[in-house]
Amino acid sequence: MDWPHGMGAVVQLMRETADSRAGYYGLRKELGPLADFGVDYGATQRVVAEVSTATNNFYASNGRTRPGTSYEALENARHRLLSYREAVRKPGANPAYLTSIVKHHDIEVVQADAAKHAPVFFNESELNQLLKERNQLRPLDRLPVITGLPMFAVHGLVQSGHICLAAGAVARFRSAVFHPSEIERLEARLLANAIEQDVDNAKPLLIAIRDTCSRGRNLLPLLRLSLDGDLQYSFHGGSEPLLSRIMVREEILLASIRKISNHSVPVPDKMSRRDVSIYLDVDNDDIIGLVQAGLLKVADLRYGRMVEGKSVIDFAEKYMSTHFIARSFEFATRSVQKNLALLNIKPAAVFQSANRTNGYAWHRRDIDPYLG
Repeated sequence: MDWPHGMGAVVQLMRETADSRAGYYGLRKELGPLADFGVDYGATQRVVAEVSTATNNFYASNGRTRPGTSYEALENARHRLLSYREAVRKPGANPAYLTSIVKHHDIEVVQADAAKHAPVFFNESELNQLLKERNQLRPLDRLPVITGLPMFAVHGLVQSGHICLAAGAVARFRSAVFHPSEIERLEARLLANAIEQDVDNAKPLLIAIRDTCSRGRNLLPLLRLSLDGDLQYSFHGGSEPLLSRIMVREEILLASIRKISNHSVPVPDKMSRRDVSIYLDVDNDDIIGLVQAGLLKVADLRYGRMVEGKSVIDFAEKYMSTHFIARSFEFATRSVQKNLALLNIKPAAVFQSANRTNGYAWHRRDIDPYLG
């Protein structure tokens, strides 16, 4: 045999007898035993490499793709096509996802024939683009880390359409994911609605809520007003989390809260301690004590890091924290229990905080009459 040029004759001979072999189109169909050369015949690695190179050269010289994708019915396709075997090896691809792509025709897919189990081939450029976008998606619980927004606010903004989750083929089989460009869109919208000049005596939105003794759950409707252009605020540039860059005056905040007092705020099934601290205006160090006192419930018994959302709502409806009362009455935090005792108000629960001092929770029905 005229090596390696005679290899083309061997390849051509194998191709001519392809119809006698079982299967559809593919490497084993076209090349028969030559496809597994070196596996069944015990050839050395060098010989196997030489045969593979010669085979590839033959296909290249004849204007064809490499043997692994040289399917007779598809050789004249306008775009490079990938076999299922090649596609499933790509990062982010798996059998279930590729099957769904075929079912929903998300990208160009070519089937060798009309048989139910006939091989399918994927448009390589379209599949690469789809997988690239899919790999860029981030789980929704990353959004609080990046923006500073508590998770209950994120859920509420998703519900109102201010934050859009990824959908369609790119997000299939992925629950609650977003594209990073969504953060840029959110920031651009806040910047567009902000007033151009700085607001005198303005404070970061979350601090203003606490200093005015407003409930932490009001953060969500205030954010919605900001994104809709119905709240007067300034928006600072910089690398700080998005939430800390929204600046508002206290009197504007209070006027807006009076308009949204009846708005409902969705709460996730599980809340982080930071979320609970913001929503209930409680000290982060008191949360464990509130759980031990039975006023809050742990959502994951194994790790105890998350708090059950329903228990947070129940607490907000029935109780108040010492920190909230201290700010409302302008008491020192340590003097709250003593001053309320003068009003014959007893704590609803006493617990040990993280710093080993007594912490208190108070019945809302006892405090509300004094708040006016």
